Amino acid sequence: LKGAVLYDVGGEEDAAPSAPGLSRRRKRDKPDHEEIFEALEKLGHEPFYQLLDGRNASLCALAKMEADVIFNLTESYAGDDTKDMQIAGFLDLLGTPYTGAGPHALYLAQDKALAKKMFAFHGIKTPFFATSYRGRLDHAHDIEFPLIVKPANQGSSFGVSLVRRADELWTAVDKALQFSREAIVQEYIDGQEFAGAVLEIGDEVSALEPLEIIPVTGEFFDYQSKYSAGGAEERGGSGLGVAAGEGEGRGVLAHKGVGGGGISRRDFIFFAG
Repeated sequence: LKGAVLYDVGGEEDAAPSAPGLSRRRKRDKPDHEEIFEALEKLGHEPFYQLLDGRNASLCALAKMEADVIFNLTESYAGDDTKDMQIAGFLDLLGTPYTGAGPHALYLAQDKALAKKMFAFHGIKTPFFATSYRGRLDHAHDIEFPLIVKPANQGSSFGVSLVRRADELWTAVDKALQFSREAIVQEYIDGQEFAGAVLEIGDEVSALEPLEIIPVTGEFFDYQSKYSAGGAEERGGSGLGVAAGEGEGRGVLAHKGVGGGGISRRDFIFFAG
């Protein structure tokens, strides 16, 4: 099997984002694309790297390359995290099979307001929320302080704030709107935070064991906690108990609800109440 390991370059790893859409990843001992390349080699396949660096030339090279399958590891284009769905759409046009979700699922998952409505339809608990667009806040009668305010379609915790008082709200909304046209204002859930994978093979979809995320440097798992050295700890294993199991079924439902494919990540908060 000849496989293209497709990955992106979103900018310098040690530079904080200075404008909407810029990307930064948590540093690892070995990049994901190298680990997957080595795993494919060990299985007897013929992997090769395909870099998508945000230039037209890299798109042309992607269109011309020959592979049996594309291992799509891209999360941004030219540093813009909102462009992953366009990359998947480009791969659809090429007609080469690729791993992960298609453009439709990526769009639905990235639109937080729409995703929340879909989750609620499928019986998945999600915090009460409202959206703010151009300074107007829609109905928010179900929401109580403290609040989380965040961009409606960004990842990596860009522009996220914890708001405890009404006089802090619009400052947080303005911050979120630097990264998105809309802001999400939702109730803050104080509990154990988890992240884990959902794996789809054929018709079988299963949730893998999650890790508990424990912020060290901040009140919650914000941008600094994610990307600063020692900003958060990860804990796994049997010690997670019932909290980890609670998220399995809902993670599979969420994956199916947005039309996820191959593999996705579920984030959830467990609290007693």
